Amino acid sequence: MDGTFSYSTKFFLQLFTIHGFENGHYVPLAYCLLKDKLSMTYKHLFSLLKSKIFETFELSLEPTEIFVDFEKAIHCALLSVWPNVKISGCRFHLHQNWFKKIQSLGLVQEYKDTNSEIGKWLRHTFGLTYLNPVDVEDCFVYDLMSYKPKNASLDLYADYLLENYIIDSALFPPHIWSNQNPSIARTTNACESFHSRFNSSFYSTHPSIFTFIEKLKEFQVETYVKINSLKIPAKVKDNTVKAKLVFMEKMVDKLRSQQICRLDFIKAISYHSYNSK
Repeated sequence: MDGTFSYSTKFFLQLFTIHGFENGHYVPLAYCLLKDKLSMTYKHLFSLLKSKIFETFELSLEPTEIFVDFEKAIHCALLSVWPNVKISGCRFHLHQNWFKKIQSLGLVQEYKDTNSEIGKWLRHTFGLTYLNPVDVEDCFVYDLMSYKPKNASLDLYADYLLENYIIDSALFPPHIWSNQNPSIARTTNACESFHSRFNSSFYSTHPSIFTFIEKLKEFQVETYVKINSLKIPAKVKDNTVKAKLVFMEKMVDKLRSQQICRLDFIKAISYHSYNSK
């Protein structure tokens, strides 16, 4: 699930869409116009969806895992409606957040310099996202910090990771974002792709509600076609993405079989995890 803002219809802040995932296919399931980004609004939305599905289909909506951005208001609302749901943070957005912090600290040139020890260390931190959650804090504290170059800005970046992502009491602790599965399914990119295509169908931002609804109807025709194809597993078509996934799966297997140590694992996999433009 994810939201888009610029092309939401007038009088609403965002179009919030919820996609389902089946056999490698992402399918839009709900289009929601929301007035704000408050936790109480998200809670009302999720509660309404749950009750409407039961009233209409006599089915209990009990998702087991939901992939979402790092927005605390959504997380709190989800847990309020579904206390046992597993919330998984979008890996791509996590990496974006970390890179934005690198930018704000003036470390981008170091990050992009393949010969820089500071740059190498920064990149290695991105490999943490492919560890089991229970290993993240130890790897950061005992492995990564053991060779961190001395640099004031780097100290601030390390503190940022520690306080917001690494320790169990962090704003977004490892169990939300860390997983050894390298699958491309662990992102909200399908929602973003849908929003990008949907937004490009308008000539100006914040269209009228009538134009907005008509466009949604057009997109829904595509959705019906996709639903009829769900039984056929989707395949990764991009050869670069295929090669990346194969490499990552091999590295995960080597770590699990103890052919490589934890630190060597995150170093190797970090160079395939996030590339900034």
